[in-house]
Amino acid sequence: MRRRAALARASRTFEVRRGVGVVETANGVTLESTDGISRGETVVMAPFGSWATRSAAFAESNGPRAFLATFGERTVRETVALAMSLLNERKNAPDDSSAYARTLPETFDFVDACLTERHLTALDGTVTAARLRKRGDFVRALASSTGLMVKDVSWAIGAVSSHAMKSEIVPYALVPGCDLLDHSTTPNCVVRRDETTNDVFCASTRDVAPGEKLTISYGKSLCNDRALRMYGFASRELYSNDARVLPGGFRGVHPSNEAFDASVDESEKVFGGRKAALDAWRSEKDTFEDADVADGDAEWFRAATTLRRGQTEIIEAYIRALE
Repeated sequence: MRRRAALARASRTFEVRRGVGVVETANGVTLESTDGISRGETVVMAPFGSWATRSAAFAESNGPRAFLATFGERTVRETVALAMSLLNERKNAPDDSSAYARTLPETFDFVDACLTERHLTALDGTVTAARLRKRGDFVRALASSTGLMVKDVSWAIGAVSSHAMKSEIVPYALVPGCDLLDHSTTPNCVVRRDETTNDVFCASTRDVAPGEKLTISYGKSLCNDRALRMYGFASRELYSNDARVLPGGFRGVHPSNEAFDASVDESEKVFGGRKAALDAWRSEKDTFEDADVADGDAEWFRAATTLRRGQTEIIEAYIRALE
């Protein structure tokens, strides 16, 4: 079903090039090489008109200006504008439409998780839990101020969070087609923009074998905290970017991070000696392990468990290094 929707969407909003197929996975729809792709080939392209009309700037200029002006922070204002525009497209498109908004997932678990305490307690003891609670409050407040249903606002925020791009190439916009590529720490594609037409496209950075999934990078510094909050996944590949914030603001990095040894030395200085630092980390371990963690089989709970495992490894690594 999701594959058919994506293919229908391709006829209107983006172009899949030769040798590229739309495939359905457990987590959604993505693109893969079908016949083999040579380095430098364009794999998918979104025409200028397709992404420019789904940009934050366009949504803000055509949205309720008085209402949007109440959001002082620019990123928040643009996110709300884009979310409301996308929700409007979804609600007004016919049920059988291949409009962009109609082809996105029906729900986004990582945003819905912000609205239930059972889901939030799976992350108790992490900074992610507090950030998700804040997002849940924001979703409820936005629903109240607009008269929209909470589930609709939750969907719109999730869609923008997980699908919008924001970089030097794309100034905060939904880019049909390019948004189908999953993240990888060793991607085989890169996002580019044609300087003449302003079309946005993904091109291969190396030869890609038949059956290989097409991927891009969501950011070299992507950590599991951000990955779970923004995209709904967590991965061991991201552990080297993970950190643990102790009371007082000290950030302990994961042992796979090249800065780990230097961070251990810094920990001693911040807490006033090796014993004081060790006591601080042991106290953090006790607090973290005492958290009442909910359990579940859903994909979101598996991601939450992965994030917690990384946090545990950080704490345990500092204790071992300081003992």
